[in-house]
Amino acid sequence: METIAHPNLIQKHRSNPAALAELLDAVRGGARKVRARGLVGASRGHALWQLTRELKVPLVCVVPTEDSAEALEKDLRFFAPETTGAAIVRLPGDEVLPYEGLTPDPGVAMARIAGLFHLHLGDARIVIASVRGLARRVLPREALDQRSLQLATGATQDRDELANKLTAAGYAKVPLVEDPGTFAVRGGIFDVWSPLEDGPVRIEFFGDDIESLRRFDPQTQRSIADLTEISLCPAREIVLDDAGRKAAIATVRAAADAVETPTRQLRELIDELQTRSQDDALFAA
Repeated sequence: METIAHPNLIQKHRSNPAALAELLDAVRGGARKVRARGLVGASRGHALWQLTRELKVPLVCVVPTEDSAEALEKDLRFFAPETTGAAIVRLPGDEVLPYEGLTPDPGVAMARIAGLFHLHLGDARIVIASVRGLARRVLPREALDQRSLQLATGATQDRDELANKLTAAGYAKVPLVEDPGTFAVRGGIFDVWSPLEDGPVRIEFFGDDIESLRRFDPQTQRSIADLTEISLCPAREIVLDDAGRKAAIATVRAAADAVETPTRQLRELIDELQTRSQDDALFAA
């Protein structure tokens, strides 16, 4: 692997276009590895945005911690205000480790799923992840496809079927939609808050026809803007439908065989998987 070092690159690259041009030329010339020094604070975000804008290539930015990933995302969005939210995607890692006995934050899981959805559609130009976030196993593309929906005004959609699909995708049915990953049904009105959206959307049906889609304020319940279509991605990474349970049990059996787990302990684990509801805190992710 070729290494090109730039020992004095861009102390203040915004006022040193020659240094930035040197970096761009190195990457444009096919260098597999470029070492840049002197990029501190927000200057990293500016240099990375210039790279993807000038070279028309996607970037994957891996940083040590979640705090540094969050800071880099803010810097990139500052230097690229004209881009859509889906163009810069962050894949957050869980704040807790798998065996700490703590419930992971559902909001982190939903943010990760939303990022994966944009990656799947090809919307992302820059992907940001911490080492922990990059190392985490994620929902397979096929499962993401199967549990995602696209709705548009004028389309036909059975309301009961829609409710069943959302439940299968990890959404919780509630009396009033106030949080992401929830939905509510009141006659011909169907409210849902997708992890992809900043706020909930109200779907008004006439029979099985979608008459209108409106974004609304969850506090006042008043409509804000009309929409022509919405995308609904899964609200959880762990969904305990029949296929999910079978896959989980098969994985547990294989892992138990590998470490010679006692039969009684294996049976207890399988019984727990068969009786648990996906609403249990254990499966909040």
